[in-house]
Amino acid sequence: LVEVIRDLYIYADYCSNYPTAIRTSKKLFEENKELKALVNNILKDPEIRGLSFGSFLIKPVQRICKYPLLIKDLDKYTSKISKETIHIKLSLKKLDEVMRLINNSTQILDEEALYANIMSRVDPPLPISLEGKRLIREGYLGLYTGFRVRRRYCVLLDNVFIVFRYMRNVTLKWARIINFDHMTTVDISMETLRTTLGVSKEAFKISVPDQLFESTFIANSEIEKVKWIESFDYTIKRCRRVYDEGKFVYSR
Repeated sequence: LVEVIRDLYIYADYCSNYPTAIRTSKKLFEENKELKALVNNILKDPEIRGLSFGSFLIKPVQRICKYPLLIKDLDKYTSKISKETIHIKLSLKKLDEVMRLINNSTQILDEEALYANIMSRVDPPLPISLEGKRLIREGYLGLYTGFRVRRRYCVLLDNVFIVFRYMRNVTLKWARIINFDHMTTVDISMETLRTTLGVSKEAFKISVPDQLFESTFIANSEIEKVKWIESFDYTIKRCRRVYDEGKFVYSR
């Protein structure tokens, strides 16, 4: 097991080169239309499950993160008096060194890598195309339902807001998609929310009447709340510039 883990150092090189791979493949697809058409045709296969080309490039980065959990489970269910315990403990130590090196490498993952990582975890696939969309902000928010706060993973793109349920197997299942293209009114108001859990100053409300959407979200902190509101503000103003004034109305 220790010998196998030593071979995992190659993942560090892969992770550090991943952003370059993303940029290179994107450039190749832009320059070679035949290659892009070939790859797109392959991605239509039902066995691909709607994943993008970048989703496959991110797989090794995701896979390496699962190995520590696997070996910790081996340690958990192995007798402490077994000679295998020594090998498992040593393997965990070596794997920890590998993971530290990989974590240093993955810190340079750019926006495209993060976006590809998110999309590769979505199952079932989204019912809309996100090609060409720009990632503005992502992270966890609490969704206040009136009785409790449910943890949701939220992704804000340049004209789409997606709320995901975070499943135990690390996949993301979309719960709501708000398309900014069709908004007539957006109201994001800072407020002090009095919930059954107490007073929350980290809450903000999003209201989209024409899509029958109104929800209160709770950030992890007041600073995070401000960052989310600023991100929405930027996105909404950008949409207002893109669309005719008569088609899109922004209110605050």
